[in-house]
Amino acid sequence: MNIRAVLFDLGGTLIDYPSLDTFENVCEKRWRDIIGPHPEILMRMHEIYKQERETSFQSLRDAILSIFLDKALKESRLFLDSKDRETILRKFYYFSMQKHARPYKGAAKLLKAIKNKDLKIGLISNTPFAGEYHEEDLKRFRIFSYFDIRIWSSEFGLRKPHPAIFYKALQLLKVVPREAIYIGDKFSRDVEGPNRVGMRAILINQKGEKKEFFGWQVNELNEILKIIKKDPL
Repeated sequence: MNIRAVLFDLGGTLIDYPSLDTFENVCEKRWRDIIGPHPEILMRMHEIYKQERETSFQSLRDAILSIFLDKALKESRLFLDSKDRETILRKFYYFSMQKHARPYKGAAKLLKAIKNKDLKIGLISNTPFAGEYHEEDLKRFRIFSYFDIRIWSSEFGLRKPHPAIFYKALQLLKVVPREAIYIGDKFSRDVEGPNRVGMRAILINQKGEKKEFFGWQVNELNEILKIIKKDPL
């Protein structure tokens, strides 16, 4: 089978980010650093996020943090200009995600090996944050340049495993489903989603549980290099 493109998940696959459950801890412990004298705004934003997140999992329409901040500000009748609003969102991202983010061992090596095979590389990530925040991490870890396309659910409007987000990536890469592989760590989002549109998948299954699906199963990124070398991609 002629493979022309490899697509990746981000958090839990290429970059080790904290769980989104740490949001509440950040709100409680770092509110002075993030929003100064208005901790109630941050806590209300988090409450709205938790409510909308459950709905998002069902509808696959993404929960976007900037919208929840605007709702919290409106409820509190507090006005912030665009610069102050952006500062709050960036600080929140820094303390909840960026500060603790680390690339997984072998991530850069794997991306380089794929690029050396003249394959296109794409990224599809579920995130409530602006894509540019994550792109700063990709640049910091020196892997940004490997990606031909990047799709962020917060900007696309739908999240994995919705078929539309995979079809959009395939369209941008100018390949058909049978010519692409998706790599990720969540079975429902990163395996069942791609499989439904006709893509093969590689599941990074750190728990070691056996799963039946169209593709391969590995325990860590380094094992994917072996698949690339053995399989006629």
